[in-house]
Amino acid sequence: DGNYELLDVPEDSQIYLLNNRFIAFKETYNDETRAVVSSEIRYSTDMVTWSDAIDVSILNNVYAHTFAYDAKNNLYVVLNPATTSGQDRVYFTSPDLITWTANTIGIWQNNKVVFAPDGRGVMGNLAAINPIMARTDDGEWENVTNLPGSGMYRKYRDILFANDRFHVLMYE
Repeated sequence: DGNYELLDVPEDSQIYLLNNRFIAFKETYNDETRAVVSSEIRYSTDMVTWSDAIDVSILNNVYAHTFAYDAKNNLYVVLNPATTSGQDRVYFTSPDLITWTANTIGIWQNNKVVFAPDGRGVMGNLAAINPIMARTDDGEWENVTNLPGSGMYRKYRDILFANDRFHVLMYE
């Protein structure tokens, strides 16, 4: 109708709309080292009334932009960047935004995950070898090895789900 309303959202937070909830994710940093010292989530269904802050320090150093929702399994998902091969290669899942479980996965530098309504999933990472993984029917993740192109080293640019298919933009 052309009318706009300015809403007071949690300060210094990244806001997501997942599962009909607005989710505000905030990281607090050490001023000297810039290391993440704590993380919190607040949620709202209307962006007017927000929950109290939920301490989710288990999510320190996740890629905040990787928040996703797996509708089939009713789970919120966020990825850990694990920027070197020696770091934990995990993604975190939660049914309620309060209790989070770390799940090990076979790649590192996880950067994006997209889910289909039926539970299928595709995950991309920043590595040049085996940059795409797909979730199997039993919930495990496996490398997608038959990628188009002639080079061994490929990177993905983006993943989306449309028309009952995953679409992955790749480059060599």
